[in-house]
Amino acid sequence: MSMTILKRQAKRGLVLTAFFLVLACRADERNYSSLYTENNADASTAPQSETVRVAFKNLPKMQDDRVAINIVVTGSSGVVEYKYALLSGDAAKGGSSACDKASYSEFVPLTQRIKRDALPEGHHLLCAKGKSVHGAVQQAPSNFAWLIDTGMVGAEEE
Repeated sequence: MSMTILKRQAKRGLVLTAFFLVLACRADERNYSSLYTENNADASTAPQSETVRVAFKNLPKMQDDRVAINIVVTGSSGVVEYKYALLSGDAAKGGSSACDKASYSEFVPLTQRIKRDALPEGHHLLCAKGKSVHGAVQQAPSNFAWLIDTGMVGAEEE
C-alpha cells in the first residue's frame, strides 16, 4: 500500500474513534442525569440502580458452642456504613420478620466489627442494613440466625 492510502485509513480510524467516544460520553451523560432522584427522607440523592447490600464474614456455625462473636460486615460497592440489631432468645426466632420490628443501632463505619464476648445460650439473630456514600439505605435487611449451645456434643472442655 502506498503511504497516502495508509494516511487516509489512519485518519478515518481516528475520526471514527473520536466520533464513538463522543457518542459514548453523551450516552453516559443522559444515563447518569436520569439516575439521580430523591430517596426517602433520611437519604440524599443516589442513583436509582444503586444496589445497597451488606453481607457478613467470620460468622459462627449455625449451631455453635462459642459464646463470643467477632463478625465482619462487608458491603456492595459504595456502601460505607451500616446499622445493626442483635436479637437473642424468643425475639430471635422470628427470622427476617423479627428484623423488621427490631431496634437498630446508629449507623457505624463499615470497618467496625460486631463484637460480643459473652452471648447467652439460645437463639440469636443478627440483622443489618447498609448505607451508601450517596445516602441510600438498604431496604430489606441482611440477616443471620444461629444457636449457641455450650452443652453440645463435641464442645471443648475448659
